[in-house]
Amino acid sequence: MEIVAWLTHRYIMHGVFWYFHKDHHTRDNKGFFEKNDFFFLIFALPGSAFIMYGLEIGIN
Repeated sequence: MEIVAWLTHRYIMHGVFWYFHKDHHTRDNKGFFEKNDFFFLIFALPGSAFIMYGLEIGIN
C-alpha cells in the first residue's frame, strides 16, 4: 500500500493534478481550504462509497 501512495503522490499529484496540489507546497493561500483538499473528492469519497456498498451487500 505504501508504494501505491508514493506512486500516486509522485505521478498523479505532482503530474496530472499539479494545479490542485501546488498550493499544498506553498503557504500563501488566503482561505481555510486549499485546492489540494479537492483530493478528498477523488480518493476518500469513492473509497467510502465502495466500503459502504460492500457492507450493504454482505461482503466482509
